[in-house]
Amino acid sequence: MSYPYPSHLLANRSLADLLLFGSFLIWSLASLAAARRRDRAAATRYPAGTMAGTLGAIVAGVVAWAAFAFWLHQLWLGVRPFG
Repeated sequence: MSYPYPSHLLANRSLADLLLFGSFLIWSLASLAAARRRDRAAATRYPAGTMAGTLGAIVAGVVAWAAFAFWLHQLWLGVRPFG
């Protein structure tokens, strides 16, 4: 799950941004709660994570963030977040 974008709230500070990104936050928390309730009701058990899997997820996340922040954000949205 990805979290809402607080950087947009800090940068823009408008009511529209607060409503949009705040609603993303509320939706993501409601979705997480529903998924956890569903798993408890179905007695779903997930295997424990591994260090290799955790490190792989962190590396993939950092690479994806950097690609979007430094290249794709400008290409897709026309705004450079860093410069």
